[in-house]
This record gives sequence, C-alpha cells and structure tokens, in this order.
Amino acid sequence: LHDIGQLLCGLQDRGFIGHDQGGLHVIGNGVVVDPVAEDKGVNLVVEIGTNLRVRGVLQALQRMLANLIDNALNYTISPGTVTVSVSGDDKVGVIAVKDTGIGISQEELPHIFRRFYRGDQSRSQPGTGLGLTLVEAVVRSHRGKISVTSSPNVGTTFTVMLPSVSAAS
Repeated sequence: LHDIGQLLCGLQDRGFIGHDQGGLHVIGNGVVVDPVAEDKGVNLVVEIGTNLRVRGVLQALQRMLANLIDNALNYTISPGTVTVSVSGDDKVGVIAVKDTGIGISQEELPHIFRRFYRGDQSRSQPGTGLGLTLVEAVVRSHRGKISVTSSPNVGTTFTVMLPSVSAAS
C-alpha cells in the first residue's frame, strides 16, 4: 500500500518529494528543484491535490513515474514547464504528467507504446524505445489505465489511472 505522494519521491515523509543521489526535492506542492530541469531551463511543478493510496510494487510504480517525467523533461525546451499532478478519490487515483514540449503527431500516437518504437522527433534523443512500453506494462500490472493526448508544438499529457485504496482498507 503506497501513498502517491511517497511514490513521487520514494521517501516516507508525507508531502516531501525527492530522490536520492541529488535528484528531485520539494516540500508540499510547488516548483521542484531538479538538476535536469534546472539545466534545461524547464520548470518542474508538482501539484498534489489529494492524499491517495494505491496498492502495488513501489519500485515499479516509481520507475513508471520516473520514465514519464524524464520523457517530459527530455522533450520540453526552455522556457517550458512540466507539471506532475495527483488527484482522484477513494476509487481511482489519477497521475498526470503534462509538458509544454514538442508534442507527438496524431499519426504517431497509436504506436508510442510499441516496443522499440521511436517517433521521428525522438530519434535525435538517446533511448531504446522501451520506456513507454515499460510504463504501459506497469500500469496494466497494477490494474490501471493510461491515456495520452498531444499536439505538436503544444505539448503532451500522459494520464495514469490506478485503483486507489481508501484509508479504511
């Protein structure tokens, strides 16, 4: 059983978002100080709207979130913004990773979760084309759903819906 706020950071302190090894750090909601985002001139914003709990494998869920955030940072140029938001209720937890990046064309959207698929715009970036396949596998293994909306030169939003567990469970 994992608090989604803890999931974002891998730490047990409620409301504190961070990573080991000098990564993400923030207290509560707001702009996150992240070396990658800072180096790129991209704002990383975290909005935790509710205290949600999900049942699952912590490391897998963290890897899923890290991949979505890394992709958003990689494909957003300065002075862009990446926003990670958490919302939901006692039945469904919603995590959205939204960026103001280069976007994904409508022709490529149906293919982005395929193994080894690299869209035209992503070929200039390092990677194997396995990240979103892994993300989708983690979401499905936790009985969740993932969707994506995107417009070229506007940005992309990945929305993950996971069954939440009420505090009484």
